[in-house]
Amino acid sequence: MSGILDLLNSDPGQSIISGVSNDTKQPQNKTQDVLTMALPVLMAAMKINT
Repeated sequence: MSGILDLLNSDPGQSIISGVSNDTKQPQNKTQDVLTMALPVLMAAMKINT
C-alpha cells in the first residue's frame, strides 16, 4: 500500500493533487490529506471486487 501513497509524493502525484484541488476549489494540503486517506480504502475495495 505504501507504493500507492508514494505516488502522491511524486511529480505525477502532485500533478493529480493539483488537478483535483483546482477542480474542487479546495486547498492542495486538504486535497492531499483526503486522497491519502481515500486511496487505501479504494484499493482495498477494488481488491475485494477482483
